Amino acid sequence: MQWKKWFWVLGYFITIIGLGRYAHQDEFIHTFSSYTLAFAFYLTLYFQRKQYAVKELKIITFISAVIVLPFWPGLSPDFYRFLWDGRLILDGVNPYAHTPEALMEISRFANDAYYQDLYAGITQLSRENYSCYPSINQFYFALSNLFSKDVWFNMVVMRALIILSLFMAHHFTVKMLLQFDRSPKLASLFFLNPFVLLELVINLHFEGVMIAFLAPALFYLLRDRLFLSALFFALAINVKLTPLLLLPFVYKQLSIKHTILFYFYCAIALVVFTHLFLWPTYYENFAQSLSLYFANFEFNSSFYSIATKILYPIFTWETVYIVGPALSLLTVGILIVLALKRPVNSRIEILYYMMAGYVIYLILSSTIHPWYLSIPLFLGMFSKFNFVVIWSFVIILSYGFYAFETPWISSLMKWTEYVIVLVYFLQEKYKNKRFSLE
Repeated sequence: MQWKKWFWVLGYFITIIGLGRYAHQDEFIHTFSSYTLAFAFYLTLYFQRKQYAVKELKIITFISAVIVLPFWPGLSPDFYRFLWDGRLILDGVNPYAHTPEALMEISRFANDAYYQDLYAGITQLSRENYSCYPSINQFYFALSNLFSKDVWFNMVVMRALIILSLFMAHHFTVKMLLQFDRSPKLASLFFLNPFVLLELVINLHFEGVMIAFLAPALFYLLRDRLFLSALFFALAINVKLTPLLLLPFVYKQLSIKHTILFYFYCAIALVVFTHLFLWPTYYENFAQSLSLYFANFEFNSSFYSIATKILYPIFTWETVYIVGPALSLLTVGILIVLALKRPVNSRIEILYYMMAGYVIYLILSSTIHPWYLSIPLFLGMFSKFNFVVIWSFVIILSYGFYAFETPWISSLMKWTEYVIVLVYFLQEKYKNKRFSLE
């Protein structure tokens, strides 16, 4: 019966609206409840995807993006800094040159109502530090400020730009899925995942833009179009640095000669894109802010958390300065070994290895914010494993860390997340996959 399949679509839309309305950092129960409802309807669409034509799923995807346009990001205040940097560019000030705190001591900024509104929303840590967002981000930030000095309006413009970028990712994802004889419906189902709508669209995390460039980068790599692939890889890296972790796996696709040529193209493009806004004068400022985020944070970690607890009695307060670098070196070593393990039986296996490498990076990291799952979730479309889809649901538990001050509750939620993911992964790998989404 046709009306039943549209009933589930309507329910999905309603829960997505609820997610945009009720997901807030200081209201975990509302966030978890609305996310769980949205995910339940999403899984219903996933399991019943055969009832929907490819065009119908594309329309559902488009409507889902449109209906979340007006909502304020409830789980992240980062967009205030994004808009701040973009406004600075339009006003002729390099965003890497000054901290917001320093600029607000100048009357030109302190007396401007728009800067006052943005500054009020920026976190104290961000106020005290220089921008750590690469150049392509800054282009989006500036474009979002082009039409007004209204925070809400410019936030909506920024969201629209991210959505348009995700549509480009959708286009190239469909092409890759067809290349590997996989259903093009998976592309729409990726973008319909409440995780994607919440983190990449509603919360305005620029992993969505990064994926928009990563998708054509991989598409052209798999077709041996070295220059175009390197160009898009450089764009992706200039949004978020983490696609650098995928570059070693290029060797699985190309010969040594072509791998070196690819890296050369990518390096040249990186230099050009980076210096659009990040001039040599401001290298130190950028590096200072970047090192702060990499060295001073621990959030939702797994192996890092275990290692620090075990080694703390030995190294006391120096433990974090030992464990962090040690796990980073271990990650690099594992990625190199995976990349050098040749040959692959088919080109799609390159994407399997990329996903595996990135998951290893995450589980050895000191910080795993929910939106960090974007790359493995994207690459998972080309994998026989679906545990990252399950992870994209249970990682919502990490937002409980902000709501509950009792350490044991936070720890319980974190290890509940990881146990569920581990159990599901082991079921997929070794048992009958009766819970698989495939």
